Amino acid sequence: MDGGRGHNVFNRMKYMLLMIALVSLLWMTQAIPAIATKAEGSNTAGDKLHIDVKVGYNGQYVFGKSAPVQFTVTNHDDRDLKGELVLNLENHRGLSVAHILPLEVTKGSTVEAYMTVAGNLTQNETLIQFYEGGVDRGQLLDTTGVKHAIGQSVATATTIGIAANDPDTLNFVAFLNNQGFSITPIVLDADFYAESMNDLSMFTFLVLNDISTAEWSEQKVKAIKDWVANGGTLLFGGGAGYEQTAAAFADIVPVEGRDTKQWEQATKLSDYVGITEPLQPLPVINGRLIKGDTIVQDGGIPITAVARFGHGSVYYTAFDLGLKPFSTWDGRTAFIQSLLSEQLMLAGTVNQPDMYAMENSSNYFPRLHPPEVAALLIIFFIYILIVAPILYVVLKRVDRREWSWWVIPLTAVLSTIIIVVIGSRDKSSLYVNGIRVAMIDEGAVRETGVNNIFIPNSKDVVMELPEHVNPTIMTGNTNAGSEVSTNKQQRVYHHTPSKEVMFTNNKYWTMKSTLLEEQIYNAEQYGSITVDIEAVDDQDNMMTVYNETGVDLNHVSLVAYSRLYYIDHLPAGESLEYRLPRAISSNGFANMNAYHNNYGSSLSQGSGKGWDELSRETYLLDNTPFSYAAMIIAFSYKEDEAGYVVNNKSVKNDELKMWVVNIEQQLSEGIWAQQMIEPNGAVVERGEYSILNDKKQFFSLTDGAVKLKYTLPSDYNGTAEFIPQPSQFSAQLTMQIYNVQSGEWEEATTKSYELDPYVDEWNSIKIKLDSGNEYYEGILPMLLLDREVQP
Repeated sequence: MDGGRGHNVFNRMKYMLLMIALVSLLWMTQAIPAIATKAEGSNTAGDKLHIDVKVGYNGQYVFGKSAPVQFTVTNHDDRDLKGELVLNLENHRGLSVAHILPLEVTKGSTVEAYMTVAGNLTQNETLIQFYEGGVDRGQLLDTTGVKHAIGQSVATATTIGIAANDPDTLNFVAFLNNQGFSITPIVLDADFYAESMNDLSMFTFLVLNDISTAEWSEQKVKAIKDWVANGGTLLFGGGAGYEQTAAAFADIVPVEGRDTKQWEQATKLSDYVGITEPLQPLPVINGRLIKGDTIVQDGGIPITAVARFGHGSVYYTAFDLGLKPFSTWDGRTAFIQSLLSEQLMLAGTVNQPDMYAMENSSNYFPRLHPPEVAALLIIFFIYILIVAPILYVVLKRVDRREWSWWVIPLTAVLSTIIIVVIGSRDKSSLYVNGIRVAMIDEGAVRETGVNNIFIPNSKDVVMELPEHVNPTIMTGNTNAGSEVSTNKQQRVYHHTPSKEVMFTNNKYWTMKSTLLEEQIYNAEQYGSITVDIEAVDDQDNMMTVYNETGVDLNHVSLVAYSRLYYIDHLPAGESLEYRLPRAISSNGFANMNAYHNNYGSSLSQGSGKGWDELSRETYLLDNTPFSYAAMIIAFSYKEDEAGYVVNNKSVKNDELKMWVVNIEQQLSEGIWAQQMIEPNGAVVERGEYSILNDKKQFFSLTDGAVKLKYTLPSDYNGTAEFIPQPSQFSAQLTMQIYNVQSGEWEEATTKSYELDPYVDEWNSIKIKLDSGNEYYEGILPMLLLDREVQP
């Protein structure tokens, strides 16, 4: 019977297995077509989503600089598609970053979208994707069209964007590359894209000629103005189209005017640039100078002019740059070189804080501390006491010495837990350390910063950024492959008007930093530090510093002559007086230079605090490439500001801001009775000539000779000297000055000059520097005018 029951059980099991197999087969016959239909439907949607891409401007970009990428997305499907467009990009730090833009494309429509990014825009370093429903929970569609954002990287130091009615306007500037320059001209459409100054960061110059700006959006005009205030150079062409060209920029152009007249004395421009072929008469704007300085004029009419705007410059020519006879004149290249030479020679440098200095400074979190040694020693000695004499005595008394095999390990585990708790008590929550550097010059504030977030665990974090700030992720998980990674561990969400950065796959106790690219603000609205200087007696001068920042300032210091002079703290809305050291009062510009020493140690000594207390401040001071010869530096601090939002919550934060104010002008006007004139024109005769920093203090000549021009104030007729003096140059460099009255070049050997024989009809003087067949590097000669001898 047992055998019969076993046989019946076996038969029942076979029957059940057969039924399960039949049911499974039936389900598969129904499910597979459904799955196939779903997959086919998804691919059909993807196949009907077409993406085209345009990189930068005219397909060109500058590596390491932000540039816009335009996406044209067309939905050929019969249903709406909503999801996220992704540009996977390897940035200049070698990090694969997913730039993500939420996008909805209705059926049968085309949508244009932009992302402003910085990185390697090549086939291997970019990949474009679209996720219906979003990156995290949606489905990746197989789109058609362009898969990679590929552009042409500009290798030259200077990039000129030219927006003109005639696309051939200024196409000759590329010829300057034969004279030691490094220039790439890029033709821009009249409606070129610019929503923020970061979109234009690849350009050194922008030229607007005979185009209408009246209909440009307010945001585009602001982007261009901010770009100029951040250090860019904007050139306006005149002629009959000047009024419409300058329409949106009336508050920054040097000249106003609408009527034109025939300039019969155009040959004066030939004399100005030193070209024998005369320029034929041409129409010019009968304008009036409203700001800045005239460079060339005739009968009171400005022919060329320049005005400062923030950290940048706005140039003007009274004639159309794209029309004959100027466009075919042999002197056109020399004219542009002479007009814009000081900017052309900067080789794309910008006076800005060093991103690595800010990043490294942000690694010092004020509220993250190592465990106290004393506490650890106490725990260690307690552990020794418990494990050795106490446990031995107790276990011996209760006759349970065999318990030591589990009591001692348990004690070790408890001690370890106590040590971890003590060591991590300040490392249990999200914490942002913010570094900001505000550089103030000519009424404009240029702010750059880094946000460094401490992540205590492995959770994903999303950090919100201020409006219109363009981020660059500085630290994250690097990509070891030859192609861009699509793991999306570092993300930038391109929302409007603000962006977010996201870090995933985090390790415990890690730090992730993000660079916040430059933003421009008006000093009156942002807050500033102002300075007045007055003479106390024949030898001493008093400087008054006013704190108009709205926050308390700490460690206020004067930096000059490669030294830091510690002053004091300065509460918001108050002022303080500081008697200037006599070395500053007496020396003037003659001994001024931009090389800096170890400012951090002077700050520590002046404040009486150690390096561990001033680690962020000293690192910024010692590693920021300051270009101002004289400046006020101060620091402000904020704690737990509401603006630091991570994962939709305000988090613990510290913010350090370094304020840097250029006071060269105040010193020169206040006490030195000198005016420093920089060269505003350069013509390279041979070899290579370069400016080595953006404040134009250092230059190099390679087997070359260069002519420099200095334009004097219109009413000046006194004496002047060159700094450095000609005798201070090394043997491989010679300096000559052009004598207008004799028509000859003279060796420049004397310390001081009566300028009358050397001043031409343009109220300028010329010198020539020649390094022979050698390489020379040194301080660029400046012309110092003694204002006391003026009438």
